Amino acid sequence: GREVCTAVLSLSTPASLNLEQYAAASTLQAHDTMVPATCPSCHVEGVSRSTMEAYRLRPDKGLVLIVNMATFEKGKSKSKLSDRRGSDKDVDILLDVFRRMLHYTVKIRPDITKERLKDFLIHEAQSDFIKEVDCLVCILMSHGHDDKLFTHDCQEIELASIVQIFRGVTALSGKPKLFFTQACRGSPTDRPARSLQDEPVVGERGVSCQCLTPSTDKRDLP
Repeated sequence: GREVCTAVLSLSTPASLNLEQYAAASTLQAHDTMVPATCPSCHVEGVSRSTMEAYRLRPDKGLVLIVNMATFEKGKSKSKLSDRRGSDKDVDILLDVFRRMLHYTVKIRPDITKERLKDFLIHEAQSDFIKEVDCLVCILMSHGHDDKLFTHDCQEIELASIVQIFRGVTALSGKPKLFFTQACRGSPTDRPARSLQDEPVVGERGVSCQCLTPSTDKRDLP
């Protein structure tokens, strides 16, 4: 939801600005909106965050491509893909973040076939507009398995083939290219993490305090 989008944006927002200030960054100069290209958690001796190599990102110079497969043609897949009800809410949240807050150009393609998806992405990769952007964000939402997604006509498309479309695009050289997918990657379920519960503990001075200890719920144990 919105919390996840905000967390993602925090990775590409200057540390000196909060999200609302960044959203109103129309008065900022290019050098004021610099994002570390190196992970801030990777501490290199003798190198401060301000001197790290950085991308130059202007608030209104980003391109966001959103592909949302919410419905699937019936009778075209043995998997009997169900409609993804409520996915339009995800699109609304993404629009709120990227268009309203960052003023990025957002292009949405709902429920398109495999061929139309490939044509859309190739067109954007070869467009004149791609030369003007500082950042590309591609968001793909659908059913899927392994490293493939299903399109509206129940055809499979490999994620690697989508990324490949934007490889070698000269206009995007040296610029961040972000790909997000919201889809299953198989039928096995993830093993749940151990739960934590509050348990009173007596400190050195006999004062009761609270600390987190691993749960003894056998369902969570190996």
